[in-house]
Amino acid sequence: MQQKYQYISWTKDFSINNIELDKQHEAIIQIANDTAYTIHKLEQNPNSLELKKELKKITMRLFHYMKTHFTDEEEFMKDIEFPLFEEHRKAHMALANQARELLNHSNDIKHFAQKLEALVNDFVIKHFAQEDILLANFLDKALHINEVHFNLEQYIMLKTLQNKDIYNEKTYDYICSCSLENIYKVPESIHEELENSNKLIKCRHCEKVLVFLKEFDIKENYQSLKERFFSIIS
Repeated sequence: MQQKYQYISWTKDFSINNIELDKQHEAIIQIANDTAYTIHKLEQNPNSLELKKELKKITMRLFHYMKTHFTDEEEFMKDIEFPLFEEHRKAHMALANQARELLNHSNDIKHFAQKLEALVNDFVIKHFAQEDILLANFLDKALHINEVHFNLEQYIMLKTLQNKDIYNEKTYDYICSCSLENIYKVPESIHEELENSNKLIKCRHCEKVLVFLKEFDIKENYQSLKERFFSIIS
């Protein structure tokens, strides 16, 4: 039996406050883990028939959860009168089309593996880790619709699904009000995303928004830094 490969772990921050949908999300995260593990092993053993069969089993699990999840989630959105229902449904359709396209590469296992990995990453990163979280924000009446629903460490872990070299990137300094002397090192790709999209990301300790430090010297400019921080979040 294949050992579970915890490339990314389920946490409460993934929750959209619906027990059944949360269970489905947790299962999809495990599919992402199994996909990463199997593709990693297949790269080491490209002629393994067992691994090829396992990859196709994972694909069938993914298709099953996609169909069930999309149906259940769309019903949930109708029940809560979610204002972005049509946009969200179109995102579901795009993922379903991507899944159907995957079947066209079933005879080329290398290309199939690449397409499957891309589909799983899009499902985990672009869809439920970002778009589905809007459901939770809507239910919680979130003040910032652009707030990333994860702390920095979790978001970096998520982004490694798309960019395995993220830990080698140049970093930018961010701070939080709970400890202005504690510097958070934000990888360049996430920093650019935060700067260009006006997204916000939170501290894992106090869950308040992290702020880009720029060129302040904390020890020499502590008071002005503190004033600047509170002017940003007020």
